[in-house]
Amino acid sequence: MSKFFKINVSTLIFNQGKVLIQKRSLEEDVFPGLWGIPGGTVEMGETSVVEALKREVREEVDVEIDDIVFYKENLVAKEMYGVLYLVFISNYVSGEPKALDGTAEVLWLEEDKIDNYEFTPTTKKTILEAFISDVE
Repeated sequence: MSKFFKINVSTLIFNQGKVLIQKRSLEEDVFPGLWGIPGGTVEMGETSVVEALKREVREEVDVEIDDIVFYKENLVAKEMYGVLYLVFISNYVSGEPKALDGTAEVLWLEEDKIDNYEFTPTTKKTILEAFISDVE
C-alpha cells in the first residue's frame, strides 16, 4: 500500500478564448508525444502549490499567469505511491509561449480545433469541460 503522495499541479491558461497546450517531448517518460497542459510536480521545500505551478509554467512554456483558481482534482494510486493531480485555471499575463523543459511544441488552441490533437488521458475532457462551463 502507498505510504506517500506526489503532488502534480497543472493549469488551463486562457487568453482571448483560447487555451495554451503543449506537446510533450518524445524523450518524456510519461505520455511522450501527446498534448497536455503546462504543469508538473511540486518539489520538496516548496510551500505553495500556486507558486509551484507558476514555476512549472515558466520552466515549460515561459509565460506568466495570474488569477489562478482551483478547478478540479484527481487522485491516482500507483504501485509505490499515490499522485494527487490538482488542476487550476489561470489567465495569461505575458511572455511569448516557447517549447522549453520537456516540451516539443506549444500553441493557443481554439475549442473547435480540439479534435485535431491527441491528448494525455483526461486532458481533452478537462479542456472541453472548461470551454463548456465558460470558466475563462
